[in-house]
Amino acid sequence: MPLKQAFAAAFMAGQFAEAAITVVSPEDDFQEILDNASPGDGFRLLPGVYKNEDLTSKYGFRVSVPNIIITGTGDGRTKIVYNDAEESQQDTGLYAAPRGDGSNCEFDLTEGCPDILDGFVVKGLSVEGFPGNGIQTRWVENFVVQNCESIDNLRNGLYLTISSHGLVKNSKSTGSFDSALWVAGSTDVNVTGTELAYSTTGFEVTVSADVDGKNNYIHDNTVGIGLYHPNMAGTDEENEGNWHFQNNRIHNNNLPNPAPVGSFSSYLPSGIGVLVVGVSDNLIERNAIQGNNYAGIAVGGLCTLEVLAFPPDYQCFTGGGLGLGYPINGEPSADRNLIHKNRFSGNGQQPPGGLNVPVPGVDIIFASLPDFAPFESGDDNCFSHNIFTGQGNVTFFSTTVDGSLPSGGCSFLG
Repeated sequence: MPLKQAFAAAFMAGQFAEAAITVVSPEDDFQEILDNASPGDGFRLLPGVYKNEDLTSKYGFRVSVPNIIITGTGDGRTKIVYNDAEESQQDTGLYAAPRGDGSNCEFDLTEGCPDILDGFVVKGLSVEGFPGNGIQTRWVENFVVQNCESIDNLRNGLYLTISSHGLVKNSKSTGSFDSALWVAGSTDVNVTGTELAYSTTGFEVTVSADVDGKNNYIHDNTVGIGLYHPNMAGTDEENEGNWHFQNNRIHNNNLPNPAPVGSFSSYLPSGIGVLVVGVSDNLIERNAIQGNNYAGIAVGGLCTLEVLAFPPDYQCFTGGGLGLGYPINGEPSADRNLIHKNRFSGNGQQPPGGLNVPVPGVDIIFASLPDFAPFESGDDNCFSHNIFTGQGNVTFFSTTVDGSLPSGGCSFLG
């Protein structure tokens, strides 16, 4: 699933080398420089700490001009940091979005932005310590985040929202209460060679289409990869699917849940490598999944999995299944997912306590209860050719009538 071909080819071939390159030092007013930039300008940031002294700004720095290229040293020495002065209103470290008319393209907007920012490249920066997001794109088309770090940005690290044709490569994100990397409402996003750790969810996808995650290292989160139903993101949009996760290392995702108490994310159980909740038409293939204390992979319908782990206020049904707990926006069933040729070891050794319905620790969990939730058929999923890399077999728990893992969607494999 390539990026838009013209943009990808231009970037990789160094077409932008002809653009004006401005060398920026920490003593310069980088935000003023960005505000006065022309499309296609490039900025090379010298090593040092960059801090926006405008305490009324929502951002460390905001990019609103198309085809801007920002390049740091890539070794952690070029840092954008939060201005922690008492009256600081800064939320997000580096925010790329159209300028728009007034404030209608800002990060906290609930209505639609009328414009698109076409082209944004950031390389070799470290963004640290913001109370919101580290690096965020919103209404951006054709973007690259390469060799960047997000460290201890408390909401999300790399937050790719309402954007398209993007590449995240050889980057790192750690220490976020929501997600280290979240693809939300976006299309055609490729994440490769990136380390995601020490967050509630390492790699989250919601309400998006055509997302690739390959050759990443996802470890020491509460949940390694979370493919979530729109309700879990607080939206009424529908997922389009076609999310591919291949050749990732998904290890030791056993972090005690750090999300704020009472938030939706705070109820995610620790110890899951890959959690697929009420989404369909996705591929999880050839990943190395090991050392996750509860389950290597868990797949299930939204309502079924919420009954297992979430309190009544967050469940589809309350009162013994007689009343609607909250609206279900979009199909809640997990259908047509292919779980194929993954390698498991050391999962399920220490399942968490406190779940509403105890489910044993195993390599694979499949949970869909159509008798309880008739709209959760769990049709045409395929669990195929998954292997245990040590002695023994892949362990699993399944709610199907005969207790086996679904294979109804495997016929096309031959």
